[in-house]
Amino acid sequence: MTHLKDLTLRGQYHDDFYSTSSSMASSSKIETLEIYSADLPERHLSESHFSERHLSERPSASRDLAQFICKMTHLKNLTIKGPYHDDFYLTASSMVSSAKIETLKFLLDLFESRSASRALVQFICKMTHLKKLTLHGQYHDALYSTVSSMALSVKIENLDIDSVDLNERPFASRDLAQFICKMTHLKNLTLGGQYHYAFYSTSSLKASSAKIETLEIYSADLIERPLASRDLAQFICKMTHLKNLTLKSQYHDDFYSTSSSMASSAKSCNTSPTLTELTVEDDTLEGWQDCGSVFDNVKRVTIQVRSTINCDVIQRIHLPGATELTIQADVYAPQPAGFHEEPTSLPNALLMISPQLVKVTFSDLDIGNSNMELILQTFRSPHNLKHLKIIRFIRCGSDEGVDDVILACNKDQVMEVEVERGKPRRLLFD
Repeated sequence: MTHLKDLTLRGQYHDDFYSTSSSMASSSKIETLEIYSADLPERHLSESHFSERHLSERPSASRDLAQFICKMTHLKNLTIKGPYHDDFYLTASSMVSSAKIETLKFLLDLFESRSASRALVQFICKMTHLKKLTLHGQYHDALYSTVSSMALSVKIENLDIDSVDLNERPFASRDLAQFICKMTHLKNLTLGGQYHYAFYSTSSLKASSAKIETLEIYSADLIERPLASRDLAQFICKMTHLKNLTLKSQYHDDFYSTSSSMASSAKSCNTSPTLTELTVEDDTLEGWQDCGSVFDNVKRVTIQVRSTINCDVIQRIHLPGATELTIQADVYAPQPAGFHEEPTSLPNALLMISPQLVKVTFSDLDIGNSNMELILQTFRSPHNLKHLKIIRFIRCGSDEGVDDVILACNKDQVMEVEVERGKPRRLLFD
């Protein structure tokens, strides 16, 4: 198939499939490949029954699959999930110089395999075209120590890490932090999972060398960890290139007190001088406290809502310089969020966030015609948001029944109302 660009492989195949694929790989025009070697049985060509042997027990098939991947000259995006024999990683590492892969995603369990973990790192770090790496799952300590030692050689710009098993592994956590801070090309970092204190302390110590511009953090256990929360705050405040920050879940009080003290200390460096965009979950705002002047340079703020829009919650964050606010559905929300109460108190809540707001956007929320009318009528009445010029509604469940109010607002020239009609999208499910 000379026009095939995207291919997804699920399940298991006979060894002949992998050997033939390897021999013909150079003629392939595939650019995006997803391989899911899950717990699906393999049917041998000469057998009428199912065999339970998977690729983790099949060295030849695993080796040929690695050759198939590395020989494809047009392959740019690769996703790999499932169990494979160690020969897959060793072969991939030995042939990586021929790969043109730019985006790589792994979801693997290599916790007990030292050699495979080490070979996987060499495969990753030797790829000269790799720009984006997603690494989820469990890995041996050898992966983290090796990747730390090779960090300076990688050209990765986007890194997504999610590991649930590092909270009791100090050396692996330390080495991961070193890897992150050593990478000279890393611009965007997404950090999920749970980590040992050594990760946060090392990150804090080496933060000034990081070139990260966009950081997203989610860790469910920090609310009960004062030292880790303190060092995370230091890590954020010390990064001199950070422009865009996303905070999810909740944090210990020491996160906020450390942020505040670093911002107010005359001896400290200029904390977060480049940070202009901030995204927070409403769950994060439940425990939000004053952070001093850390976020004073933020111009654009986004609040992600899981279930209901509660004005008492969203007004807990104070960003005196913010000019743009977006309230949108959380990506994991099973249903679009609506208002906890009538939105008549919205102007006062937004004033608490920032008196400098110029533009407010509602996106993928369950607002509907009646609440949209209330919001617009409220903002047509006198309020203290003197700079507010634009209100946008994107897929908030309205229809033409609210057109008269929109026209009246635009005619008043007090503010501009923009509406993109449609039902709210469940971002992760639709």
